[in-house]
Amino acid sequence: MPCSPIVMLLASQIAFANPTTSLIWKIKQTNPVSSRTGIRLFYYLFIYTFYDQIIATFLPISVMVKVDYLLRITNRFETGGFMARILIADDSLVVRDYMKIILERAGHQVIAEATNGLDAYQKYTDHLPDVVTMDINMPGMNGIDTVKKIIGTFPDANIIMVSTNGLKPLVFEAINAGARHYILKPIDEERLLASITNSL
Repeated sequence: MPCSPIVMLLASQIAFANPTTSLIWKIKQTNPVSSRTGIRLFYYLFIYTFYDQIIATFLPISVMVKVDYLLRITNRFETGGFMARILIADDSLVVRDYMKIILERAGHQVIAEATNGLDAYQKYTDHLPDVVTMDINMPGMNGIDTVKKIIGTFPDANIIMVSTNGLKPLVFEAINAGARHYILKPIDEERLLASITNSL
């Protein structure tokens, strides 16, 4: 869904006042992002525009994450692509390796891998990825509980559930916990890449 006219109008009005906003305006024109992402970009843009007037040590972590998110978007635009930094959480080495091949071949960057829920939460905190692919059945903390823990700290986290279990109650539970998408194993390459694009 294209960005709403209101967001586009606001972005165009402030684009003349700041070089950074001009860059964001170009991003809106050349990237098929959702209206939700457009609103988030506008909010991050406001923070970034006045960042030099804010003492960083007094900013809550949620705002710092948003600033970091905008900087990464800007960097990817300048280098010619809107690729994601991805955390893979799955207790199967075979699955992790297979997903890594698919993602890196598509131009994405796998920045970390986790083998269980607690490891996934720690890796998320350390790396702040753009997207997480999350298995459900993992030792210790399962995938759904991990989603709840991550979303509880980072409400804007983009998490895609990847599981062999397609039962509707489990799917609903994962989505209600905060996951953006739910795909089944065996992993379909096109569906995985589409889910990542749609979650950004």
